[in-house]
Amino acid sequence: MRYPLNREPIPLPPRYKRFVLLMGASKGGTGKSTLAVNLGVTASLGGLKTIIFDTDVDGDTGQESCMRWAKNRSPGDLVVRRASLARIGEAIRWAEQNGFDLIIIDTAGRDMAGMKHALDLADFMLTPSQPSPLDLQATAPIRRLWSVSQTPASIALTQVIRETLPRTRYYVDRYAEQGAVLPAFVGRRVQYLDAMEQGLGVSEYLPGDVGDKEMRRLLAAIFAEVQKRQVA
Repeated sequence: MRYPLNREPIPLPPRYKRFVLLMGASKGGTGKSTLAVNLGVTASLGGLKTIIFDTDVDGDTGQESCMRWAKNRSPGDLVVRRASLARIGEAIRWAEQNGFDLIIIDTAGRDMAGMKHALDLADFMLTPSQPSPLDLQATAPIRRLWSVSQTPASIALTQVIRETLPRTRYYVDRYAEQGAVLPAFVGRRVQYLDAMEQGLGVSEYLPGDVGDKEMRRLLAAIFAEVQKRQVA
């Protein structure tokens, strides 16, 4: 592991004193929790005081992916805590009072009512989805949530083999027809798996490498999309 030095700061969008990023998907296996922890690490290394609330913790069905990742991690600036979607407003207020700049909420796809509540409190919702027909169809419940909320939201394509493949471009177009898709893709890379196993993000595991750059581009795309929606 090589820790990055002299990182370029990552600012929040203008006029935001704190930013709530909701991670939500109705289908498992999209890489939602992987994105949550990697975005959290990258933001933290960029100077944003960051907390991740893992809300997929209920009963025997809770995955607790972010919490399990955090157990393999040495103490550091990034904070990971359990939270309930039913009381996520309290968790957000606690984070605000404790000076967090970026608040990431990782959700369980089975709790659509709770996700709707969190969506109304968030500044942006990110839904990771793969370039496949089943994944495209599985975004329908999420897009219905988008339609009844004022919170901006977008798809992030994950597990992309190559951006220039006709298959990739085809699904970019299909997702764009049904809602916004960010112009920042996440590749199918072993480094994400290797970093997760060690309780790291790719920006710590291989600073300056392609995964690190993908996470910085994705954060920048999220913040740029929020600004674009404000102007519109």
